[in-house]
Amino acid sequence: MPSGIERITEDQIYSTEFFRTLVESVDDIVYVVDRRGHFVYLNPKGKELTGYTLEDLRDQHYLGIVADFYRDRARAFYRQQVLNRASRTYYELPIQCKNGKIIWVGQNIHMVNRSGAETFWFCIARDITEKKSVEKRLSESEERFRKTFEQAPIGMIILAPDGSILQSNRAFQNLLEYSEEELRRFTYEEITYPEDVDQSRLTHQEIAEGKKSAIRMEKRYVAKKGGIIWGRTSVSPVFDAQNELSYCIVMIEDISEHKKRETVIRKMTRAVENAADMVVLTDESGHIEYTNNAFEHVTGYTRAEVMGKPFMFLRSRDEDPDIMNRMWETVRHGEVWQGLVMSRKKNGELFYEEQTVSPILDTQGRITSLVAVKRDVTRRIQLERERTISRILLERIIHELPSGIFIFDLADMKLKTWNREAEEILGVNLGERMKSFSPETGFAKLFRLHDLDGQWYPEEEIPLYPAMKEGVPTGKDDIVVYRPDGEKVYISAQAIPLHVDAEGQTIDMVLLIFRDETEKRKARLALEESAKRQ
Repeated sequence: MPSGIERITEDQIYSTEFFRTLVESVDDIVYVVDRRGHFVYLNPKGKELTGYTLEDLRDQHYLGIVADFYRDRARAFYRQQVLNRASRTYYELPIQCKNGKIIWVGQNIHMVNRSGAETFWFCIARDITEKKSVEKRLSESEERFRKTFEQAPIGMIILAPDGSILQSNRAFQNLLEYSEEELRRFTYEEITYPEDVDQSRLTHQEIAEGKKSAIRMEKRYVAKKGGIIWGRTSVSPVFDAQNELSYCIVMIEDISEHKKRETVIRKMTRAVENAADMVVLTDESGHIEYTNNAFEHVTGYTRAEVMGKPFMFLRSRDEDPDIMNRMWETVRHGEVWQGLVMSRKKNGELFYEEQTVSPILDTQGRITSLVAVKRDVTRRIQLERERTISRILLERIIHELPSGIFIFDLADMKLKTWNREAEEILGVNLGERMKSFSPETGFAKLFRLHDLDGQWYPEEEIPLYPAMKEGVPTGKDDIVVYRPDGEKVYISAQAIPLHVDAEGQTIDMVLLIFRDETEKRKARLALEESAKRQ
């Protein structure tokens, strides 16, 4: 040490002047109270922070500047210090400044009790208002997180760095049907569907290594009873001050129903794409947004060629121009429109399509799109026309034949059709007469059929029955009909079994052809009589 400089002694350090200089220069509040708890000293920093002077506080109890809402707690704490004769304590409490402002301080109080001297308390208090504000915000943040965690409508878990489950909320417990205690015995991998374990392991590794700050994915979990739960999962890591992984917050939204709907939609899409009928989807104004494979196959137009076109752009110019108005009038009321439309293919060929147009409505009942199912019915229309023509020709032939015609349906034992000649020969209105028919009555009694000897004609020998039973043509020429006008008519009859294929169904019928042989019989009898006279 350089000569001439006096060494500071311990006595000098403990001198009153030294300590006064020290306490008046520190950045903390320093004050002294006597054994009654009254202020006897306050340093400049204390005056600056609180706004009080020593004169303001002299003869005032130190608890008087403690905020009202905290005073009882502070009194209880320091009473305990006195009772325990604790020489040093630390306590945090709010002080009300002279201007009414509240500041928080953390103070050390030393009880000084020297022999032969009065006991007093030496107090050092530091302004911790900002610290308390941070703690409050942190506490509020933690409380908000706790409430959010517990009350969240989606599953949440907290994972340790080793993948064990530290905590889970009620939503996740309900999702997998485990209690919180049960889940704590599992690792994250153990509740993961086996096929998704590798993906989860890679995700955890990338997060732990800091390669990714957060990860979102869809994965499967295994519930307690073995059910598979699909979850939309978000994983967020939390690191400590040393940048080591502390834990991960995992949020799991149950998307099992969504996945089921996706599966159904994929199946429906595949079914629509490969359907035999044409399917067209439009926007709300009827412009095409989608067509399936059948549309391209039937019309010759590719999907790209028709995008944005009005879905009835194929309509032939020969078609009723008002058909679009009728269609829109129907679907605007939320109803399904059905109609037959003549359309034109890409190669110019005309074809008939049977259309069913359905509106798709939103929750407010507004049209968002149209779906049209269209079927090429050209062949059916052609067949129907051919059948109509054939039926007309057949009816014309039947009615113009000089022979009586019956067509009898064996299934319901009814006369399906007959011609005018049949009514002329039998002398009756067949429509009215057949109303009285029954298998018990029979045809012989109904039409007064007799044999040549004038006896009732045996029912079972009428050609209709053998043809029906044996399935082969049968004929008779010995039947006599007694008409209602009393005239006796001789007829010949032939029954021919028919097997008619009508739209995939076989219908058994019998065609009965009969002729009036009366004049021919008279001529034959006359010739026989003439031959006898010669």
